[in-house]
Amino acid sequence: MTLADPKDGPHFFTKKLEEYQGKVPYIITDLIDEMEKLNSSQVEGIFRLSAQKSTVEKLCLMMDSGRVTDFEGFEEPHIIACALKRYIRELSLLDPLIGADIADDINTQVQCLSGDPKIYEAFKELIDKNPNKSRRNCLAVLMKFFNRITKDASVNRMEASNFAIVFAPSLFPRNDTVASGNSMKAIELMINDHDKIFSPEWSNEDVYMTDIDIEKMAEPEILEEDAVLESTRRQTRKASAIPFTRNNLVDILQLNRPDRPAPMLQ
Repeated sequence: MTLADPKDGPHFFTKKLEEYQGKVPYIITDLIDEMEKLNSSQVEGIFRLSAQKSTVEKLCLMMDSGRVTDFEGFEEPHIIACALKRYIRELSLLDPLIGADIADDINTQVQCLSGDPKIYEAFKELIDKNPNKSRRNCLAVLMKFFNRITKDASVNRMEASNFAIVFAPSLFPRNDTVASGNSMKAIELMINDHDKIFSPEWSNEDVYMTDIDIEKMAEPEILEEDAVLESTRRQTRKASAIPFTRNNLVDILQLNRPDRPAPMLQ
């Protein structure tokens, strides 16, 4: 995906999860909400079949700049699903939801505790230990949604194992190729037994971004030291004894030089 120059907008697609301060990026929740409205669980091959690349790209660029309130022109479920996949893939380059700090431990638990109920609590502790709660909450929201889609697997052909194949490479660190089999088993378990691993408050609406949250993140960050410096400059300029006339006032009549000749000195 080709994004515009960072100076041209907030670019939510490339913001790290730590910037969301525990909230789930609106890109995830808004796309999920739109898929729910489109009854995507009844669409065969959802998340497996592709959509027109240029249309997906257009939607992603729009959401990169801020919340999309009108999805006119993007009403096809596969477009929304592909946009969500694109965002999760972009996240994996910056801040995968299952980070390098817990990925190995997750895979180890799959090997050691497969079939043992203790694995649920082990997963829960690992997922919750990261101080960046946005990562945890994003994972909870996604797994809960995927679980709902699998309820209609007889129609959409998307079992938890299919979701694992599609998303494990983007949820785990990119170099996790050796343990990819365990990674897929881990994702499958998180989907099928979502309620045993993720606490309900990790995915309720309290973790969703509000419009105010989005507006604050879209504004350029002003460091405290920069604000102090600018305030000092303004106070110094205000107290200066040197008069200053703005260029746009120079041509005003009362500021023009007098036309009469200068008086002769006696």
